[in-house]
Amino acid sequence: KREGLKMRTRLSDIPMDRNCTYDFILLASNTYGNPNGDPDNGNEPRTNPFTRQGMITDVCTKRKVRDYVLMQAEADPKKYIKDRIFIQSDEALNAKLTNAYTELGLKLGKEGTVKKDVDTAKAYMLDNYFDVRMFGAVMNTGKNRADIVTGAVAIPFAVSVDPVNLVYNSLTRKAQTLEEKADQTGSTFANKTVVEFGLYKAACRYNAHQGIRNGVTADDLALLFDALTNMYNYDLSAARGLMKTQKLVIFKHPNANAVGAAEDYSNLIKVTRTNTQDEFPHSMEDYEITIDTERVPSGVEVYDVDMWF
Repeated sequence: KREGLKMRTRLSDIPMDRNCTYDFILLASNTYGNPNGDPDNGNEPRTNPFTRQGMITDVCTKRKVRDYVLMQAEADPKKYIKDRIFIQSDEALNAKLTNAYTELGLKLGKEGTVKKDVDTAKAYMLDNYFDVRMFGAVMNTGKNRADIVTGAVAIPFAVSVDPVNLVYNSLTRKAQTLEEKADQTGSTFANKTVVEFGLYKAACRYNAHQGIRNGVTADDLALLFDALTNMYNYDLSAARGLMKTQKLVIFKHPNANAVGAAEDYSNLIKVTRTNTQDEFPHSMEDYEITIDTERVPSGVEVYDVDMWF
């Protein structure tokens, strides 16, 4: 094995250094579920109409990460005191910015838009909100502004390795929605479309240069990777079926300067279809996953995260 390759590594044993860029490849599977519905298409699972490959948007994946971090922060507020979540549905974003101005003792309204106050509020948001540091945020939409932050972490669309088989189902329920129809006999009909099986791949990157500017810490990186490996274990839903992170491969660069493009590291993860007789894959048993360690650049460390730890 190539020197520097750490196969089947515990997440806790991976060195976290905010001064180094990381590429990480996420492989997640979905079985008889809808990993990411398309509201413009009857909430059917998102697919490319030309290739029939399944898709999970970046927004969807980051929502899972945010929800996992929020869950950890609620369970242990003292440990995760700097890990609030800015993008969530509990409160309007501008209201959170107003709260920041209030906590900082800054003047509200038009007087609060001077550059000094904006910079102070921006620093506060970066210091206290995990998703602002990691994913960035637009925080200049109201009177109490905190500028625009570029995220340190890029998570793109996850696309299935192969075309996915969509299974269409008609469902019935006895309960009526409207009170005036409560005494009517018969059932209410609905449709539910699921992916039989799909293995989705996303090539992600932590940019250390931006991370340093945002104040990202080693604990932030550890929490991000923890979320990516465990987020589906706590995002249970009948609609999503069985979602699981099957593999997370992390490439640690020697410093802040990336050695090569993110796509190059994605190509190092070889996902081979072993069952080619059927048109669509049916399970993980139809795949073999390997890492092309011979092509890993010198100085780049490789960690294959053990999903059992």
